[in-house]
Amino acid sequence: MTLVFLSSAVAAVLIQDPQKTPPVMPKLSAVPTVQELKLGDKPARPISLDEVSVLTLRNNPRARAAAAATTSAQGRVDQARSALNPALALSASATDFSAIGQGSSGSSTSGGGSLASSQTTSAAGRWLVTDFGKSNAAVSVAAKTLESVKLSEVRTLQVLVYQSRTAYLNLVRAKALTQVQVQALANRQGQLDLATARFNAGPGAPSDILRAQTAVASATQDLVAARAAELQAQVALALAMGLDPTTTFQPTEPGEAGASPSLDSSFQDALEHRPDLAQSKRLVEAAGFAVTLARLDSAPSLSATAGYSSRGTANAFDTQGLSVGLQVTWPIGDGGLARGKAKSAKADLE
Repeated sequence: MTLVFLSSAVAAVLIQDPQKTPPVMPKLSAVPTVQELKLGDKPARPISLDEVSVLTLRNNPRARAAAAATTSAQGRVDQARSALNPALALSASATDFSAIGQGSSGSSTSGGGSLASSQTTSAAGRWLVTDFGKSNAAVSVAAKTLESVKLSEVRTLQVLVYQSRTAYLNLVRAKALTQVQVQALANRQGQLDLATARFNAGPGAPSDILRAQTAVASATQDLVAARAAELQAQVALALAMGLDPTTTFQPTEPGEAGASPSLDSSFQDALEHRPDLAQSKRLVEAAGFAVTLARLDSAPSLSATAGYSSRGTANAFDTQGLSVGLQVTWPIGDGGLARGKAKSAKADLE
């Protein structure tokens, strides 16, 4: 009895009319359109990797600041060398004395009369004979500092070019990733269309449509993220080159990379050519000359002087004269200033 009842139930299930329980069509949500993000209305500017380097060196504010620092250091060298060059000064004067009051004897004087007048001219020259190496040490400090600043400028330019070229390659990668995501979204949309068509034809299942919808939504989100990353890469490249951040670029195809050097050769090239290493050496040399300069701060100096002067009343050259001499300057007491400078210079050298 039991077996007969179970067989009848199974047969009833098997012969059930499928039209009475049709599959439920899932509600299809509209796929959002992903629009391309833009920074401005201007068309994208084609640019190559070499152009990126040129524009960076021309427009980046840090590049101009590094060049200005080099010019300033050159000016300090010129200032230090001026102590070794002769100095010349010219002067001329004319005076006219007129009495405007009453004398002590009570006699009046004419208010507008000229009582005395004089005219003078002079020229004075000075030439440092020796200061026992103090000025030469100052020139050496300034010269080594200039070399250090020049190397710092080279290093700054290298870093700026590296950053801008890296930003360029990041933009190339971001654009390629955007194209990949565009194609991925198109593929997911095609799969959704296929799943919908299969369902409408009969053999498809509602779960296939739901999975396809989920894949389309995920691909849409990935495309939005890729385009946002591309926009950020555009801004980063413009800022690295010192240009308006709303400028957009269309990178040209970068050239093929050359063969990679070996680790040993790269290390040797870095030791020989890296400007920051050479800059450190120049700074040490400058510190050594600074110690010498500090020790000579209280050294005497000997200068030769020469002068010409003339004076007169009606004519400035009525009386003329020449003078020559030697001038010795020796700071005997400075309250410990030279000792403090030497201590500070030695600490900087260490």
